[in-house]
Amino acid sequence: MAVAITFLSTGEGSITQYETAPDTQSVKDEGVLFINSGPWDIMRLSWLQKQITAQLSDMGYHVTRFDLCGTGDSPEATESASWERWVRECCAVRDALRKKVRKVHVVGIRLGAALALKASENYAFRSLHLIDPIFDGAAYWENLQKLQQNFLAIQNRFGTQIETTHELLGYPLGPAWKSAIEALNFRQFDGKGRRAYIYGSHALPAQEAFVENLVAKNWEIKSVPVADDFAWLDPIKIHLQCFARATLQSIYQEFAEL
Repeated sequence: MAVAITFLSTGEGSITQYETAPDTQSVKDEGVLFINSGPWDIMRLSWLQKQITAQLSDMGYHVTRFDLCGTGDSPEATESASWERWVRECCAVRDALRKKVRKVHVVGIRLGAALALKASENYAFRSLHLIDPIFDGAAYWENLQKLQQNFLAIQNRFGTQIETTHELLGYPLGPAWKSAIEALNFRQFDGKGRRAYIYGSHALPAQEAFVENLVAKNWEIKSVPVADDFAWLDPIKIHLQCFARATLQSIYQEFAEL
């Protein structure tokens, strides 16, 4: 498995891409775009995204993942990030991958699932795979604040004093993210009908409304229950659920049947 780091130039800056070539014995003329979550989740999801990349590459897919502006190894400053820019970056990487393969699939996790949906507007992906997607921006924001409080409480218990009212685990809580949170109301989502897979360990009223909305727009939705418990507010157990082995197996099975 060979991973090449490339830089995609845009009018706003440069995007760091990680392109994984498929197994030469089973190469497909199809690619997978993996979209990570926001800066509050990506460190915990490192293992999961690497596993997805490796396995789908072994199955013959060209796999591309990248760092959203202001996250990971992105050369852009955190202050440059915004929801609108993240959407544009997803579309730019999508278009670059589409020039290399005939069909494109997309896998998005958490906030990345929201970005996957935005990138699919007016664009026909072969399939969409949404892992523990966020359906309610206000609830997500409240959960992030609780996670920060729990994290700081644990640090203080061990004598590590962290004084902050403007950061969430090292990332801004300021107005720059307001549009991202507001954009997570998917009842206004407008996209062409297609097939989407939703992987989750629980059913929420917000998810039911979201699914009903897409079905009304001629989407074919397949909900895939998994054994992994995505309980993101527990800072003690959070590293365990980010391995998400049952979710990975479900994704591989669905790709094998495409």
